[in-house]
Amino acid sequence: MKRFRKYYSNRYNALLYNLELFYTYPEQEVLHKIRVELKKINTMFHLIHYCSVKFKSRKEFSDLKNIFREAGKIREMQQTYKLMLKYKIKRSLQKKIQDDEYDLTMNFRMKAGQFKKNINDVYERTKNYSSKINSGNLSEFLMIRQLRLQDLISPEPDPDNLHNVRKVIKDIVYLSEIKYGKNNNIEPVFDEIQNLIGKWHDKQVMMKVLDED
Repeated sequence: MKRFRKYYSNRYNALLYNLELFYTYPEQEVLHKIRVELKKINTMFHLIHYCSVKFKSRKEFSDLKNIFREAGKIREMQQTYKLMLKYKIKRSLQKKIQDDEYDLTMNFRMKAGQFKKNINDVYERTKNYSSKINSGNLSEFLMIRQLRLQDLISPEPDPDNLHNVRKVIKDIVYLSEIKYGKNNNIEPVFDEIQNLIGKWHDKQVMMKVLDED
């Protein structure tokens, strides 16, 4: 499937571009784009794993997962700081969060060279699998993720599963982007749900920081 192969290589190129950009301009929006590209690659790994028993998605994503986790720690500090400003939580704790974010960001930037090597290595190992995906595989897996979402939210969502709900929604959005192109009607349907779950998660992180303090 030519569209999938192109989408697959484009995600790696975009990831490398934003990683280099973040090294020079460590802006929140650039960090967000790094995380989004990693999520899209992870979704494609799930699809490839569904189509090929030889492909071990968790094993192949392990090096990229380290990048995702470190970027996630920075993002959590950024969102926690925003909430502390909003709710006027004591300045000494705000300063600590800012310092933690700075240290995490510097550490992330220092590892940029190793991160780029890991990304290139993963791409070289996995790129041949992208040529084995066809439109039928994509449609089947998209349906499976939609059914999984129904299971998670019926009859009503369990708070403990909200993170899983959000991950499945992202799979559906990214798979739909591959199948139908960027201008499809799927993402707007899920935007509000994703945003609400994201805000809920951010407040959970902030509460944990306050408890530790």
